[in-house]
Amino acid sequence: MAHSIERFRHYRQGRRIPYKTGSNSTWFRRTFWSWVWAITAKTIFAIIGEEFGFLGTALVIIAFSYLIYRGFEIAKNAKTQRGRLLASGITSWIGLQFFVNIGAMTQLLPLTGVPIPLISYGGSSMVFSLMGLGILANIGKDNSK
Repeated sequence: MAHSIERFRHYRQGRRIPYKTGSNSTWFRRTFWSWVWAITAKTIFAIIGEEFGFLGTALVIIAFSYLIYRGFEIAKNAKTQRGRLLASGITSWIGLQFFVNIGAMTQLLPLTGVPIPLISYGGSSMVFSLMGLGILANIGKDNSK
């Protein structure tokens, strides 16, 4: 019973998000209406959209797009097959998590509970995201030698 109530709350919250990510939101101050009423780690993109408007969401998307681009550049320039596969796998994992969460917040995909790497709080997600980025940085460092 509690699980179905939680799913309904996420569904209602997800339905309100597109209305606040652009037209009525302010950029750098607290909004008056506060459309997102259940703040969780999974809905952090909606909170960014509510608090910072289009500019904030665009900056987050640009930052992650650059991270994904650099990850695939590292994979392309890796010296070994293992490095190429590992770098492309880590980059795909982080990119897929990001785009699934963004798709869920904009109602293009169903809510799945996938957090945004490096933004959503939580122990295990943050630990494994940072471990993956550390491995990716090590592969990039080995490429420059």
